Amino acid sequence: MPGKIPVKEVEHRFMVKFGTWPPDLSALSGLGFDSVSTTKSKITIKKSQSTDIAGHPHLFCKIELEKNSATLIYSVPPEADSKIRQMQAAALFLRVMSLMQNLQIPAQDFAALSLPALETASKVATTDYGSLSKKYNDLRHEASDTALKSARLSASSEEAASTMLGLERQLAASEARIKKLEAVSDTALREAVLEWINAHHGAFNAAAFASSAKIPLTRTEEGLEMLLKTGSLRRVGSSFSTEHVEGRGMFQEQAKGPLQPLKNLAGSAVSSVHKAFSPAKK
Repeated sequence: MPGKIPVKEVEHRFMVKFGTWPPDLSALSGLGFDSVSTTKSKITIKKSQSTDIAGHPHLFCKIELEKNSATLIYSVPPEADSKIRQMQAAALFLRVMSLMQNLQIPAQDFAALSLPALETASKVATTDYGSLSKKYNDLRHEASDTALKSARLSASSEEAASTMLGLERQLAASEARIKKLEAVSDTALREAVLEWINAHHGAFNAAAFASSAKIPLTRTEEGLEMLLKTGSLRRVGSSFSTEHVEGRGMFQEQAKGPLQPLKNLAGSAVSSVHKAFSPAKK
């Protein structure tokens, strides 16, 4: 959120000479000043046209009178025209000075303040009202279009921020998954899957293996797929057959059924006969 632009204060100081000090201030009572404070060396006259939410003067003019000087201080808020504010402040200063008896002020110094104000007033007074009205309407439409574009940009920005947040969450989840996957090497994973299949006679429950080995289910499935693709494992019905190329040997277990115990018994008998009639190794 951009910072708040402060109210600018402009100051003009003039060397003056009063007929008497302090000057008579009774004529100021009808000009609507907020306050007129007097000390032995200074008179401060304040007039506020508006205040901010904290009650501080926002649009104001202040005149400080000393025995040999007069200082005009006025505010120029960010939304105000500086030339118009100078014209308003100069008019108030002129009115106050005109009420001082026997006041002397250098014409050149006073012209530095009054001349720009008079030029601004002259320009405003001679400008065609129709032209001003058209400029005002054009600016109002431009402001309306700008506000609409701003609202659209704000909505797009919020949507982009929401999308970015979602992508960041997906990235975090992916990074966490990668860390988990990288914790187990491919070789160790294949060995673990083969050992599980051997221990379970060809059956493989990916969810049970993942839970037992503390390995993500997706990583478990990757290990199984690697074994199938390399030929170290082949599917036989609803079970798997493993061929260990490092001295593990080969075994196979078919899907279990009502006659499976008889098949196992027959297989054992055939194996015994085969061993009995096999030639001895030298």
